[in-house]
Amino acid sequence: MPPTISGHHSPQVLLSLNSITLSFFQQLAFTMVVYPSLILAYMGQAAYISRHHSFEKNHHIGFYVSVPEKIRWPVLGIAILAAVVGSQAVITGTFSVIKQCCSLNCFPRVKIVHTSSTVHGQIYIPEINWILMLLCLALTIGFRDTKHMANAQGKSTKSNMK
Repeated sequence: MPPTISGHHSPQVLLSLNSITLSFFQQLAFTMVVYPSLILAYMGQAAYISRHHSFEKNHHIGFYVSVPEKIRWPVLGIAILAAVVGSQAVITGTFSVIKQCCSLNCFPRVKIVHTSSTVHGQIYIPEINWILMLLCLALTIGFRDTKHMANAQGKSTKSNMK
């Protein structure tokens, strides 16, 4: 006799099957759309920089020089929005990790403010937010130039790839 799923467990089974399907389609979308787009973008940028490598003397940033003049402002707007999304991801991730560490008693107790009464998990930690701001200011003042910051990013990426 084949095993059956009781009505009691069927929502969990359906939920897990749904998440497996979603994960498969996310991986498929990444493999078929996102990854090839990134590769083409990087190849185009590398080709432009290898052909027009004299902008190093003019202190231009290679990405924005490689974008055609007509669409430079929209691309800059998209880059700014991407930076905002990235910074929000860093803040949200930091808050989540700190909250989990506090729950496990691995981190000193901090004030956790729940910003929504209806949405579970929306939190704000004022002390951590101030620490993140001070670290960002220290990095900005410490590097003083986007070229130095880009070099540090390249070195850290290279060291992670080893």
